Amino acid sequence: MSLKTKLPAVITSPTEAVAFLTELYNNDEAYHPEDNALDVEWESADPSIAERAQLNKLMNDIYSLEGNIDAQNMICDPCLILLELDPNYHMEDETE
Repeated sequence: MSLKTKLPAVITSPTEAVAFLTELYNNDEAYHPEDNALDVEWESADPSIAERAQLNKLMNDIYSLEGNIDAQNMICDPCLILLELDPNYHMEDETE
């Protein structure tokens, strides 16, 4: 069974990254972006080896976007984007 999510050839902007990650999430195909897709134990999908390799490439594209300097300084953090899509996720306000 292949993925429902359409895998783009490349991700070159934060807008493309958010659209891709949102589709992954909505199709119940999201996984931790820092994980190697080849090693993920998939629950709702069984992507082919080629799809898993492309997922790794796309996550690398996102991490390599201009402005993503390091783990603490990212304009487009795929982990945070996926968390924010989860209605059960609530980030505590650090000012409280």
